[in-house]
Amino acid sequence: MTTVDLLGDVICHRGKVCVAALGQERDVRALLASGLIREAGVVSSVVCMDCENAHAAEVIFDEGEYSHCCPDLGFVKLERQDIVAVEPDLPALIDNLAEAFACARRKAAPVHGNTWRIGAIKTDHGDITLYFHPRLRDAEDLSLIHI
Repeated sequence: MTTVDLLGDVICHRGKVCVAALGQERDVRALLASGLIREAGVVSSVVCMDCENAHAAEVIFDEGEYSHCCPDLGFVKLERQDIVAVEPDLPALIDNLAEAFACARRKAAPVHGNTWRIGAIKTDHGDITLYFHPRLRDAEDLSLIHI
């Protein structure tokens, strides 16, 4: 997986992503340094794999420690480094894309929902406006975009 693939994965989650689950520590650090992703505290839930029946469990912070509650085992301590989260910095990404394409008529906020206008580029046949949307899976996703 490349750093670009990793960035795409983080963007597609559309929210916080657990750094430990990404498994690409060096690339995560590079994306943090570039400003394309930012630290976002810790995840709000984890999957408990400590008992026989894997289940979702809310992350609890109490008396300076993180844990989750397992019906079989009680409170299970969590290390902060295992639940640290990141999220994409879409304004920074849009700005970087606009710079890379030397776009005019940029916009620094979404034009509708999660659809961003990167800007316009000049061609021999007229201007082309570039847009960014975090995840287009099918025609239904596309129909939700109103530009």
